[in-house]
Amino acid sequence: MNEQLRLDSKKYLDSLELYDLQDMSKVIVSRFQKNFDQIFARPDQCKNVALYEPMKGEVEVTLLKDDFAKMGAKLYFPNWKDQDDGMMTFGIEPKMLDLVIVPGLVFGLKGERVGRGQGYYDRYLPQCKKAVRVALTFDALVYLSVDQNPWDQKMDFIVTEKRFIRCKS
Repeated sequence: MNEQLRLDSKKYLDSLELYDLQDMSKVIVSRFQKNFDQIFARPDQCKNVALYEPMKGEVEVTLLKDDFAKMGAKLYFPNWKDQDDGMMTFGIEPKMLDLVIVPGLVFGLKGERVGRGQGYYDRYLPQCKKAVRVALTFDALVYLSVDQNPWDQKMDFIVTEKRFIRCKS
């Protein structure tokens, strides 16, 4: 089931024109900014942020760099120590992160997430004990529910061009 959802979402992402991707990314980022106080009561509670460089077809989450800098937050990007062992790091102790912006291909309303199948975030997120997990994605990739494996990690919030979703995880 999830493999079909992955394929369908990749087709959707491939079908997006660059200008549509840019326009929707701006709307998604704006919705995240407008609802930030629902994630953190005060901006100073968000000092260490894990972000990522988007792949082709993903939301341009790097549009948030300046906002986080203005808040005084430090940004960390993933790097892979040794891709053979399937581990990644962000250059900070995971327990020190306040916010992790998480990529994915498919999401469910209860926070379910299906990634690209390598498991990097599913192995990393359990180490982020206090971090809030947020996915910025396209509404077409959010389903009522998504099948999960025991190791799949859930999101706390999902932000799309149409909705700000507080997940019931």
